[in-house]
Amino acid sequence: MTITPRTQATSAAQSEGPAPVSAPGAEDSTRARATIRAIVVMMLYQGFAVSILGTASPWIAGDFHLGQSGIARALAWVSLSSLGLLALSRAVDRVGRRRVLLWCIGAMPLCELGAALSPSLAAFIVFQTIFYSFVGASAASSIVMLSEELPIERRAAGESYGGLAMGLGGGLTVFLMPVLVQNHHSWRWLLVLASAGIALVPLIRRAMPESRRWEHALSTGITSVARFYDLFGPLYRRRAGILLVCSLVPRQNVIRVTKLGECDTRTRNVGVADSGFAGAAVGACCSRLA
Repeated sequence: MTITPRTQATSAAQSEGPAPVSAPGAEDSTRARATIRAIVVMMLYQGFAVSILGTASPWIAGDFHLGQSGIARALAWVSLSSLGLLALSRAVDRVGRRRVLLWCIGAMPLCELGAALSPSLAAFIVFQTIFYSFVGASAASSIVMLSEELPIERRAAGESYGGLAMGLGGGLTVFLMPVLVQNHHSWRWLLVLASAGIALVPLIRRAMPESRRWEHALSTGITSVARFYDLFGPLYRRRAGILLVCSLVPRQNVIRVTKLGECDTRTRNVGVADSGFAGAAVGACCSRLA
């Protein structure tokens, strides 16, 4: 057999074994930092916007002439957002994590503006229900992005940054509400302020890269077979059913803020965000890419 230079090169490559996998480099670190920064900004905004409904509920009840049971029923209707965010969280596999996050950060401020301008309780409930659907989908997508982009040893730190940002955003709401009351301004100004979050859309679009895990799944065609009804298949049916039931069961919270800024221990149904996040968990747990 005639041995050519190409044959010799092939034999040498086979004798040396597979090429070593390169360690994560500067590009990976840059992507991870960009993802963390973008998600921290989103979580800060979400923490502020999500806290408005619970913090301002006494003033909302007064504005719409609701009693204790009336505001509880209103918030219970908002809890149906878990059904909407279930569909959105399933779309994370189909169209991509980044695209769903951009949908959410664009839709949430518009919903808050609509709620601020709502002339009736029914319109307010509709806008808040849609808003919490996007909030839950955004939270689920953010957690997935951090888990996929960060190495194992940095995932806990990255998710803790997001949780801290959300807590700081909620604290800002608690700080601003008494300021508005003392200056005789409406609680609706908090929603107007939250609607300014639409300015974050171009920032997030430039700063946040798509998940490499999803890009790989797209190249292999896995994303094209992801369907909404996958979660009702034999593999996920039990856990999806349990989480959906839990998301629709209202949680009772026994502390609220009165118009005088004092704590009142009357029971109020304010489990809206919890039910929404439970619905998001259904979509995340039933992901084909999980």
